[in-house]
Amino acid sequence: MARVTILGATGNIGKGLAWAMAARGTHELMLYARRPEAVETFLQSISPSPKNIEILHIDEFGAKECDVVINAVGAGDPSKLRELGDEIFRLTETFDNRVLDYLGSHPDTLYLNFSSGAVYGGDFSTPSATETVFAVRVNDIPTSMSYGIAKLNAEAKHRAHETLNIVDLRVFSYFSRFIDLTGQFFMADLARSAKDGSSMLTDSSDFLRDYVVPDDFARMVNVCVDRWHQAPNRPVNCALDFYSKEPVEKFALIEHIKRRIALSYKIDGSADGTSPTGHKNQYFSKYHDAAKWGYAPKFTSREGVAYELTAMLEF
Repeated sequence: MARVTILGATGNIGKGLAWAMAARGTHELMLYARRPEAVETFLQSISPSPKNIEILHIDEFGAKECDVVINAVGAGDPSKLRELGDEIFRLTETFDNRVLDYLGSHPDTLYLNFSSGAVYGGDFSTPSATETVFAVRVNDIPTSMSYGIAKLNAEAKHRAHETLNIVDLRVFSYFSRFIDLTGQFFMADLARSAKDGSSMLTDSSDFLRDYVVPDDFARMVNVCVDRWHQAPNRPVNCALDFYSKEPVEKFALIEHIKRRIALSYKIDGSADGTSPTGHKNQYFSKYHDAAKWGYAPKFTSREGVAYELTAMLEF
């Protein structure tokens, strides 16, 4: 049983991952957050109550040794990205550097960093792939690319630390039963409407997304830990993309959810579907090297979202 640290345990990804890993019971978890009491409240709301979990303030990170560090610190809600602005660079660098400092004195530790599909640039008219190039005009860098550049900078730094065990796990689209219903983006709107029975407003544009859920997140983490165990004499240092069994179009997802639970929606031409990180028509990846490590997602995007939404309504 590995001792696994999760930084950012109050975030949407952190909570979902902590819940999924605790449910599996294969690792001892140390959950770090700025508000430990919020983590305690969250865990008390879960049934059955998880075991082998310790809750600590994020400023205490480094005082206790662990085998694996998972960095889930970040802003998943587009509205929070807008609020952060240029602070996204400082937020990303601060916690990444703290983990790298820890690895400096504990070089055998595995570092799993949650990165983003935004590292592929700003053109998502086609799916991301192995040969995708991040292109930017260096004398006219748009602020919509700040998030992607911050994540790409972290990944470049990690590849430079080639003797350390670091895997960047790129998240494209994610959904869990623990979503913040006050969020201002498509999946929060959908979940909120399902929860309170209101009619969801969405613009007429369609898109293709690949939604990964906590169970498959935990599956990827276990695959990485197993790979690390199997190669003790050489570093595991690379980036992998998350993906479900199949992506889904926006309106196909809405209709699928509508058939499963009570959901209504309206197309509103004035609805703002713009993301602070730019328009993403086909935001998913065909880079599936994680399969070589044994990663096999359980859910398609529509299955995963429906499963988590149903659990949310029963929560």
